[in-house]
Amino acid sequence: MQIEQLEAAWQQIHAQGQAQLDRHISELRALLPTGDTGKILQLQTRINHEKNYLLNQSMDIFLKKRAVLTPAQRLQLQRMIP
Repeated sequence: MQIEQLEAAWQQIHAQGQAQLDRHISELRALLPTGDTGKILQLQTRINHEKNYLLNQSMDIFLKKRAVLTPAQRLQLQRMIP
C-alpha cells in the first residue's frame, strides 16, 4: 500500500512540475526570436531549476519506495538495474 501512495504522490508532483516546465518552455520559444536577453536567461534558469526539482523528487520517491521493500525485493531490484 505504501508504494502505491508514493507512486500517487510522484504522479501528482510530476504532473504539476511537467505542466510548469511546459509553460516555461513555450514562453521561452516565444521569446527566443526577438525577446529580451535577460528575460530569456532568467527563463532558462527557471527551466533548469524545474528540471532539477523533478529529478530530485524522482530520486526521493525512489529511495522511499526502496525503503519499504523486503530484502528479497531489494536483491531483485539490484538485479534489474544495469
